[in-house]
Amino acid sequence: MTVAVKQKEVFNRESQGHDITVNSSIPSPKDQLQALCMRCLKDLDLSRNLKFPFIELVKLISYFPSLETLQVSDSPMLLSTAQDLTLTASRTISELTLTSTRITKLVFNNTGFKSVCTLRVLVELPALEELHLDSNNIGSFRLFLSNEEEAMFRASLPSNHDDAVLLSSLCFSKVTTLSLAHNKLHSWAAEDLGETLMSAFPVLTHLYLDDNQMPDVILEQEVLRQHKEDAILQTLQTYHSDTLAGYTFLKPLRFLCLKDNPTLIDSRTIDAVRILCPCLEAFRITYSTLFPQWNDTLSRMYVVASLPTIELLNRGQVRPKERLDSEIFYIQRGMSKQEPGHHDKCKVENGLVGVEVDTAAQLSAIKQPDYYILDTLFEKHKDVVLSIYREDTTASTDGSSHIMLNVTLHCENNFKPIGSNRENMNIFNTVKKTLPSNIMIAKLKSLIRIVFQIEPTNQALSFRSGDTEVLDMAIAMDNEQQTLAYYGVSDGARIMVRDTSLR
Repeated sequence: MTVAVKQKEVFNRESQGHDITVNSSIPSPKDQLQALCMRCLKDLDLSRNLKFPFIELVKLISYFPSLETLQVSDSPMLLSTAQDLTLTASRTISELTLTSTRITKLVFNNTGFKSVCTLRVLVELPALEELHLDSNNIGSFRLFLSNEEEAMFRASLPSNHDDAVLLSSLCFSKVTTLSLAHNKLHSWAAEDLGETLMSAFPVLTHLYLDDNQMPDVILEQEVLRQHKEDAILQTLQTYHSDTLAGYTFLKPLRFLCLKDNPTLIDSRTIDAVRILCPCLEAFRITYSTLFPQWNDTLSRMYVVASLPTIELLNRGQVRPKERLDSEIFYIQRGMSKQEPGHHDKCKVENGLVGVEVDTAAQLSAIKQPDYYILDTLFEKHKDVVLSIYREDTTASTDGSSHIMLNVTLHCENNFKPIGSNRENMNIFNTVKKTLPSNIMIAKLKSLIRIVFQIEPTNQALSFRSGDTEVLDMAIAMDNEQQTLAYYGVSDGARIMVRDTSLR
């Protein structure tokens, strides 16, 4: 049973000059509330009650012994006004503490939240598992807002100098999901985020940091090139023993959301996530800032290949076939980057031909990602990679490398009859072919001309993944100078051909 209480319902007597209390907003006595099945209520939404005081919230919750989810969002003064009372009152006063043994989900979005101490003093929810603190203008997520707050909190403890007692008093021991979305977090530093998460939320596994200003996470190359956890630990002990100290809170995470952080612009952040979150199962990220040179399809393939443990990416399930295709794509692009003349090709793709800049500036402008686990994935799929051609001894080398792809050519609107059988009229032509991944679209059109008798100038090409269990959108292949590998065409893909001359 779910109830949403609107502002006009809670303060329906405010215009008549009555005090804003539970008695005025809900005139029924306790017995009558119980008679109305308030005992069975599990979800309660009190959002957008701008003048609803915290003391009245504490009183109101006592009427709902079965409540499991409480949402009090868009009430900017709720916690701020309550904090002023806690600075002058003892923490043991029950009227100032929101208490429930059943609430497992608490939503305090845009409520004036300032520190973990403030929240811990005001709520006593031993069963709490999910906490939302979105849109609270949080720049640094800290245990205490000020030294004064810390001193007053210590004064309320049995021992003022016992840090163990202090941390245990601030701990939300059962919270596994924490949302800090739509805030102003701007640092991974321990004093701004990590220290609080490790101290106050020791069993955290799901973390939402979307729509903040989190910076890129850049680890040393010796660490990023490792693929197995034991090798990572060995490398860290040898070279960088303190590298992961500030990111320990990320290790147990199974879900991490970093969407809509415009400050994440370096693809090495994805590699850092692979190292720092070895248990990660679900991940959300915005592609456009990390991979501005790619479309969403290619960006997703890179992320899937870079994070071998994830099963869900941006709400889309990562199926075995998609992972295979993505890792093959990763190998293709990684090997292509090692070819001579790769940077010149990137300049052509990005319109940088003729621009006089040094090598570092070129790479920065092109923003090509690094392929740190190329060797690992190549070893994993060496039976799939049929041939790699390298010609390093001549100046005319094109450094071509490719794998063979089994694809299906499907003509969508070719009504040419086959043979003399009238039953074959109006059928869609389908042909299976084995093509190299580095075949250019111009050459592919020449092949299609032979197969379907459609002039290259009248061909519009696109492709789908070929996975019948996934609803995917067709990706247009409209640049004749690019290859199948460039567009991310995978083994088993379906190439769609449309004759534009037909009306």
